[in-house]
Parts: sequence; C-alpha cells; structure tokens
Amino acid sequence: MALPSLQIAPHGSIFAIGAGTARALARNGVRAVAPDERSDSEGLLQLSALAAVEGRRIALVGAPAGRDLIAPALRRRGAAVEEIHVYERVAPRLTRKHFDALAGAEDPLITLLSSAEALGHLVELLPTALLQRLQRQSLVVSSERLADIAAGRGFSSVFRAASATPADLVEGAARALAHHRL
Repeated sequence: MALPSLQIAPHGSIFAIGAGTARALARNGVRAVAPDERSDSEGLLQLSALAAVEGRRIALVGAPAGRDLIAPALRRRGAAVEEIHVYERVAPRLTRKHFDALAGAEDPLITLLSSAEALGHLVELLPTALLQRLQRQSLVVSSERLADIAAGRGFSSVFRAASATPADLVEGAARALAHHRL
C-alpha cells in the first residue's frame, strides 16, 4: 500500500519506533530514523535528535490508547505535539474454531508477542483452561518490560527476543524450542 504524499519541512525529520517501521516507510520513499538499541517508546525518546525539542512542532502518527509515553515526554521537553490517529487497535475475534485448534495442538506451544495489548487480549479472551495451558508453555516477548508483564500475568517460561522484528521473535522461538528439548 502506497503512502499518501507527505509534506515535511526541509528541516523536518521523521522518526520510527523501530527498524521495521523505518523499512516500511523507506519502501514508500520516506527516510526515517529509528532507535538502534530499543524498538519501543523509551528507545525513541532516547534518540539525541529528540532530546532538545523546545519550540518544535511534532506530529505523532499512530493509534489511540497505547502506553501514552511519547507525547507527554515530548511536551515536557517543550514541543507542541499533535497526535494523528490513523488506525485503531482492536481485540481479535476468537471463535470456537480457534479455541478447538488451540486445545488440540500438541506440546510444546510457543507464543510470540510484541505488545502488552496483545498479551492482555490473550488473557481476557481465552477460556480459563486454555489460558492456564498457555501460561505453562513458552512465551517469546519483544522486550524486558513485556517479559515483566507476562510474568505478572502468570506466564512461567518467558523468553526475551532481541527486538520485535519477525526474525528476532523467530530466533527467540528457536531458543524456547531448544529449551523444551533439553
């Protein structure tokens, strides 16, 4: 899907929360800066280019809700921030077919997650017996923060991936699978 034409001031910059978003923008001719170390709100806010933003106008493009860390932090740094919501996060529509497939799946089960919101959906939507089964299986998460949340939600075998990229999550799944084979 092509992006609409963007009009950025000559001195303006575009930032992406992670390398995946930066690559998607690049495929559409938009050069964006992404954090190297952390692909999350904290990583973005650590970028030196966002340290001194007093008097700057910043547009945040994303979805409503979320963790709401970036806009308040940039406002505290003196920026005028406008939030532009271009999509909405919604819970998946799980049916009996999904539940039956999960109930019939063989162990080990390895679940890959890159957001606390997705984890929350799992906890809220799965029947108790299926949730308890998943909590005893392996969970691969994209950040230390998400690992802490998962542990607090009763997941006992949590593996941290290097990032939220598909390659890093799959590498984390491989580590989890190797752990099961020990």
